[in-house]
Amino acid sequence: MTDANSCTRLIGQIVRVGDVSAADRSQMFALMCDHYANMRRDRFEADFDMKDWVIVARDDTVGDIHGFSTQVTYVQTIDGQDFRILFSGDTIV
Repeated sequence: MTDANSCTRLIGQIVRVGDVSAADRSQMFALMCDHYANMRRDRFEADFDMKDWVIVARDDTVGDIHGFSTQVTYVQTIDGQDFRILFSGDTIV
């Protein structure tokens, strides 16, 4: 039985994709591989680089990544009116 005081707490942060370290990208890719079949690093990296930022959920004590969600915004024009769209890409928690 896990002691309630020893539970892992996650701390969220928003990071620009260009500021994500190679080590963090590797942790994110490993999480995807643990939960999805047929993951390829080159596809993961290409998709990741097309996003604007990533929401990262880290262990509050050691800093390991336990989840993330990539995000991108763009403008879509519908019937002459512009709408800002938020698209969430790869997500795992």
